[in-house]
Amino acid sequence: MSSPFALTYGALRPRVLASTGLAEALTGAELAAVLAHEREHLRGRDPLKNVLARALPARYFYLPALAGLQARFTAGRELAADRAARAACGTAPLAGALLKVAEGPAWAAAASAAAMSTRALLDARITQLETGDEPPLSPAGRGTVSGTAVAAVLLAAAVAWSAVIVAHYMPMCMPR
Repeated sequence: MSSPFALTYGALRPRVLASTGLAEALTGAELAAVLAHEREHLRGRDPLKNVLARALPARYFYLPALAGLQARFTAGRELAADRAARAACGTAPLAGALLKVAEGPAWAAAASAAAMSTRALLDARITQLETGDEPPLSPAGRGTVSGTAVAAVLLAAAVAWSAVIVAHYMPMCMPR
């Protein structure tokens, strides 16, 4: 039997991928809850948004707050998909499915794209199921905020200095 998992992939034309092990491991109601969860990811075009949310912190690695924003975005989309599945199918089928697929396939443990890759996110999803309310996500720490502010100021200074240099040397490069 294959590992039970489902995911949404494809930036421009998103699709749902579900393993045969998912149908074997879940009841009909649990499978419907998983598919409702993935349908919300399709509706929200989450694969494309996730690509962008991962690209920005990678490109602007010197702004540490972006990595925190990316993690918050991912958690927020997972929690929103859970709320949609809960509204469509109820709490019990979603909770049962979540507990049965919490491990995920072995290859997903190494993939950074796995939405349930952190224990904190799984805990937040379970808390939302228990309480019915979206759990608060942890705010960025002072070090992250101050480091990002310093990096942003240095970046602005570098851009300004580059503009001064270009303005100074540009007339020398122009043909007369």
